[in-house]
Amino acid sequence: MINMSEVIKNFRSDVKDIAKKYHRPSFVFWGQAFWYFVRYGASPNDYIRYEFYLKNGRGVNEYITALRHKKIVKIMNNNNGGELKDDKYETNRKFSAYISRDWVKVDSNSDIDELVRFIDSHDAIVVKPLSLSGGKGIKKYECNSISDKHGLVKELMSGEFLIEEVVKQHEEMNAFNPYSVNTLRIYTLCDVQGGGNDHGRICTNGNPKRCS
Repeated sequence: MINMSEVIKNFRSDVKDIAKKYHRPSFVFWGQAFWYFVRYGASPNDYIRYEFYLKNGRGVNEYITALRHKKIVKIMNNNNGGELKDDKYETNRKFSAYISRDWVKVDSNSDIDELVRFIDSHDAIVVKPLSLSGGKGIKKYECNSISDKHGLVKELMSGEFLIEEVVKQHEEMNAFNPYSVNTLRIYTLCDVQGGGNDHGRICTNGNPKRCS
């Protein structure tokens, strides 16, 4: 769930830094960001991440902005099961056969000793809050350095979290950045028969049978 107050707070801070860097009033960037949202569907995150403040309309128009992405996703996907993308636990549970790392859910009903054994069985773990997204609230622990594992587990049981084994990526992927998990996101579009979309065309009219 997007926290708009947090988005605005972060955007205000980013715009302040940009205004200082380029010696221009903040309202110039606020106005430009608002226009790019109305005209091209660019979110505040798009505006900062892709440096839209350095681009004109033609440059911004080359991007699949947040609202454009949302429209494409709505057109090209079946609504059934779409809620999975917002639920880390249900995603892990449903696709457990394809997740090649150990993980466990933590909540008020968890078994403390079982969770401590899980921690003891790994060199490092990542703790992810189920209620947050975008990397917020995630913590990494070196298991040997946790002095009070029972205390940590009890603290986590006051909320809802996933504890996951730290992913060890292939050395060739690690070369990009050894301090993060580097991934490639590949989008696949299927037609009504279940095959690839016809010559790369996207059915923007919302009706796959009338794709033009």
